[in-house]
Amino acid sequence: MDIATIWDAAQSRGDWAVPMPAAFLRDSNGRSVIGADGFAVRASGAPAAGLLTGADIETAVLISLFTDAAAGADDIIPDGTGDPRGWWADPTIGSKLWLLARAKRTPQNLQLAIAYIRQSLGWLTTDGVASAIDVAAEWQAGGRLAGQIVVAHAAGSTSVPFDYAWKDLA
Repeated sequence: MDIATIWDAAQSRGDWAVPMPAAFLRDSNGRSVIGADGFAVRASGAPAAGLLTGADIETAVLISLFTDAAAGADDIIPDGTGDPRGWWADPTIGSKLWLLARAKRTPQNLQLAIAYIRQSLGWLTTDGVASAIDVAAEWQAGGRLAGQIVVAHAAGSTSVPFDYAWKDLA
């Protein structure tokens, strides 16, 4: 069973979604147990427990983008700590977007961000999950890097929007 990860751009946070079998979409009084946000709720209005399955491509993209890949020996660590981050078991998993957290929003850094995104998703084509990946990104108001990733795969294509909060210097 796969776990679906979701990204809430408005809140700048990731989460896991909640599954509800069709039989549980209404409570004993016939009221919907799916809240306005699309998530399951208890009768009290509190979020229900559980994880949504499916959305495999979206989950893979979000984990790849928002997990920190380890910095290389020639990368400059933006917080000055020298901590290369990354996962000890496989430092190549994730993206290096975090290295640009304090970079200026320039056309050159936009291209570097797109390159980091493509690099973080490269495993999808290498492993045969996807036949092609298309990345479009732009600077948006409020210090955000936002865009769309389209993953072509055997079942068609999956479009995944992304939004990354930017703490630029200027």
